Amino acid sequence: ERRITHDDINWLQIGWGPIKSARSGVYLNMGRPWGLFPVTRNGQLAGVQARCPTQYLDDQGIKYYFHPACRKKTVVFNLDVATQIGIGVLCEGVFDVAAIGKPGVCVFGHTPSITQKRLLAANLQGVIWLPDTDVTPTLDAPAIARSQITEWNAAGVFTKGAHMVLLPEKDAGSMTRQQVWETILQQVPPTMQEYILKEVVPKL
Repeated sequence: ERRITHDDINWLQIGWGPIKSARSGVYLNMGRPWGLFPVTRNGQLAGVQARCPTQYLDDQGIKYYFHPACRKKTVVFNLDVATQIGIGVLCEGVFDVAAIGKPGVCVFGHTPSITQKRLLAANLQGVIWLPDTDVTPTLDAPAIARSQITEWNAAGVFTKGAHMVLLPEKDAGSMTRQQVWETILQQVPPTMQEYILKEVVPKL
């Protein structure tokens, strides 16, 4: 359903299997399997986020698990790979990253923390932010993205700038990789378009 390919499994190093709670030693969700997404920083394992597929959940089940040895707001998923490409395409979740491809990075939520913003600024030449588009009375993710991008660009944080792209679907995970990049190319400025076509597309 998520269109995860063997290539995605390899570059994201996705695992699969049951999880024991690090605190209690008890298998979570009665030992049912999880997708395991390792988070690396400078080539070293920094944390693991796990996702339990919907078909294995019941009313008492846990959908997300982040290993307690790492606070999720202190890391950026797939930043090591995106750094090699030069730009990061910022989104909310690990399956969005898989849909975007190797430049995809996620902050496990709508708003990057101070630490995550520092990591992005220190490692990337530019950011393209794909906020979730399902605006609710209590959450406007595009407004959050727009405000932060304005702040970044005013301060000249990224040499290639920060840019917001609004997708026609809720998030990148709801689209194919080709659809995501066609939408990005339609909305970013010409200088970023040129960089993407020359430096990013051949690596997707």
